[in-house]
Amino acid sequence: MTLDGLVAFVAVAHAGSISEAARQLRLSKSTVSERLTELERAVGTNLLQRNSRQLALTNDGLAFLERAKRIVSEADRASEEFPGTAAWTAPM
Repeated sequence: MTLDGLVAFVAVAHAGSISEAARQLRLSKSTVSERLTELERAVGTNLLQRNSRQLALTNDGLAFLERAKRIVSEADRASEEFPGTAAWTAPM
């Protein structure tokens, strides 16, 4: 599990689509999709239910989202407190 994967997941959950999350994160759709797939593999469950027209959080995704938001938020605070660390930003 990577912080980049968590950021992508939080952004997709907030935006409601991979395309919009990719635009907000200034990444390609394929990069965001790959990060989501890696995250789901790492946690061992599907966090999102997706098809060509819709995207929705699964029950596991809903439960995981709150933890992911906290982790991303803490990482953002750490990057503000300690210059020189990378900043990860995702819509909250």
